[in-house]
Amino acid sequence: MKLEHYLPVIATKPRAVKNALVVRKLPELYQKLRVMLCQKEPEGYREYAKILLLNLEFNFEDVLLAIEESFKSGYIGLEYIRQILISKGLKSNTQNQGSTPTTLPKLDIPVDNPSKFNYLIGGVPA
Repeated sequence: MKLEHYLPVIATKPRAVKNALVVRKLPELYQKLRVMLCQKEPEGYREYAKILLLNLEFNFEDVLLAIEESFKSGYIGLEYIRQILISKGLKSNTQNQGSTPTTLPKLDIPVDNPSKFNYLIGGVPA
């Protein structure tokens, strides 16, 4: 069983994480996270499901290390785990597929003379 196959269902039905065998077979750190987050109903299930969905964006090992680091710091949650992954410069799987650009395009925007806009406030046009 592969987690990636179950993630689309988990995305639409977050409470499925409670009984999904594939989730129960994840490493102990995921189990600890599941128990901790799912105590907060119903948002805990959603947040845990979103953390599992990070495995679609990033490598499984990297997500696991980020979860471990979040437990060490005491800040446990989706945004903190995602920030750890981003701050370490880990590449997401979507970037590796080339679906998102790695650099921003260079835009040349002409700058106009601001005195042209004096007529808007009743001044004399340039």
